[in-house]
Amino acid sequence: MVEQKSLLQQYPDEMPKPDPSRRNPVLWVHEIGIFKTLEEGNEVRRIRLRPGLNILWAKPEDEIGPVRLYEPGLSGHASGKTTFCRMLRHILGERHFANELVTRGIREKFDGGWVLGEVFINDNLWLVGRPFTLGSHPFCVQGATIDDYLRDKPAPQSFQLYIEELEKATVNPLSVKTLPKSGERAQWFHMLQWLTRDQECRFIQITDWRSKLSRSDSPEIAFVDDQHSLMRAVVGVLSEEERSEIEKNAKLNKEKEAATADVPILQRQAQTDHKRLENALGRSLPTPDNPLLVESVRAELTESLNRTESDIREIDNNDELLRLQEAYETAIKKSTEVSTELRLRDQQIDELNTKLQMYQRERKEQSAHEFEASLSPRVGYCRVPIEEARAKGCTLAFDQPRDLTSERVLRSIEVDLGGAIQNEIETLLQRKSFLNEELRKCRQQEQILNGQLIRQRTNLAKRRHELYNERSELLDRIKLAQRAHEAWLQASKLSRRIEDLEAAIDASRKAQEKYRERTKKAVSDLSFFYQEIVRAVLGKSVSGVIQLSGREFACRIERNGDVSSGAIDTIKILAFDLAALAASVSGQGNHPRFLLHDSPREADMAPLTYKRLFLWARQLEEAFNGGSCNFQYIITTTEAPPAELQTKPWLLYPVLDASQPEKRLLCVDL
Repeated sequence: MVEQKSLLQQYPDEMPKPDPSRRNPVLWVHEIGIFKTLEEGNEVRRIRLRPGLNILWAKPEDEIGPVRLYEPGLSGHASGKTTFCRMLRHILGERHFANELVTRGIREKFDGGWVLGEVFINDNLWLVGRPFTLGSHPFCVQGATIDDYLRDKPAPQSFQLYIEELEKATVNPLSVKTLPKSGERAQWFHMLQWLTRDQECRFIQITDWRSKLSRSDSPEIAFVDDQHSLMRAVVGVLSEEERSEIEKNAKLNKEKEAATADVPILQRQAQTDHKRLENALGRSLPTPDNPLLVESVRAELTESLNRTESDIREIDNNDELLRLQEAYETAIKKSTEVSTELRLRDQQIDELNTKLQMYQRERKEQSAHEFEASLSPRVGYCRVPIEEARAKGCTLAFDQPRDLTSERVLRSIEVDLGGAIQNEIETLLQRKSFLNEELRKCRQQEQILNGQLIRQRTNLAKRRHELYNERSELLDRIKLAQRAHEAWLQASKLSRRIEDLEAAIDASRKAQEKYRERTKKAVSDLSFFYQEIVRAVLGKSVSGVIQLSGREFACRIERNGDVSSGAIDTIKILAFDLAALAASVSGQGNHPRFLLHDSPREADMAPLTYKRLFLWARQLEEAFNGGSCNFQYIITTTEAPPAELQTKPWLLYPVLDASQPEKRLLCVDL
């Protein structure tokens, strides 16, 4: 077999050949600035970056002379390296720019402050602004620099427009855009977590991207399988066919798990119901799997069920109840008729009393007139009788004088009318007395019948309830037999389904293996990059390999067998990330060729080993023969980078130092 040549051999023609069609990173950050306000002259810190290797160094104290206790030792720590990374992530869309403690400190020191960034997406410049304090809104401006915005204040655009451009540039090119296990669509925010691992995750696991301690609030990927699927899609070792098969496999496994859990439950239910039924009937019955179980129980209980139904119908049509209802309704009707007549007689009596009172008042007035007429005329009145006055031609006798004779006749009639009214009133009062007594008897009869009716209804309702319970119990026993038999049938059906699912899962697994075989070369190429990075930092006596273990990446480092330690595990993660970047540099996959590592030296990693990572990144730069690099790798460090890289263009300025506030990233102590 021909030995693959190392990427790091010192001959330019043996360096990895960048894909000429990929001239620039899909995504890279040109500048990041921190400002007290969005006005010129209010900058706190501005840091420029470039394609290629970018090192942010927080220099520790120099070791001069022997080590002594209680001497300063903070310089390289708490200077702002992680804050710088969080600001970059914030500019790239992440929700928060720090953990809770640091966020509170920044908001107290920079009320009204902003972080601005210049980001290139597919060679298009975007200015991005995000506020530190609540109330203000993030924005973007396409084609503007930080200086352009501070000077000219161009109209801001929706921040969402910028996020959509990031999504188009990074997720849309993937051949697989759906996470197979969950079925959710892959997002830029998912990919960002991998490309900018939390320093709090300590670079231990390949899928440890975010720690709850960082309070990033990034959208979680629920399944580790989906994290691997996303990485595989990015590096070009996951096809849509395999993704579809993985999704199908996940559904089959989920169905199998549910069926496997349901079978014993259904069997236990069938056995329990069967036992209850035997206890209720007091005899042995056919087993739950026997179709005769239901028919046997139904045949035994049908006669009792029919008898109960007949008794219920008799109660619903009880003759005594119907008789009492009819008698009670008749009594109510008679009481109503008597009561109605009573109201009528009272009305008549009231009218006659009123008429009699009017008559009596008129009689008093007429008696006064009659008395006055019997008196002799007073002085000034004529004493001549009317007939004589008329005979003698008195003109006043013809003015319609009172006709006393007629009045006497009318008064005689009125006397007779008053007596008649009184007689009629007495007759009505006698009728009223009779009706009151009749109403009392009717009401009494009504109460007696109502009591009898209530007692009869109560007795029938009690009996009906007993019969309903008997019927329900009989029907429940039939249903119990049906449920026991159906549960057993369902358990048997699921058992057969489990066998089918196992066969389908096995077929799906084989199909996935077939699809993975097609991507074997891509995995091999990725593994080659990984091995060269591992050998570059650990020496040629070791080897490294990336394999697909099922659907997951497995990274190994070997020297007379697997080797492992805290430092080795960290190197595996770093080498994997850089291998994915290098593969995209040379044309494989759709990695956006942007990568950020925050202080990746962990555990007992030797300084020399760590420094070789920087040298490897510079060597990758040199593969472009002085031209523009098509990747951006940003790394923060407290450990000194190699001496030859402690200068521009690789070293970012300023070098941070926590011992002096003005040399910290934010130029203040939080």
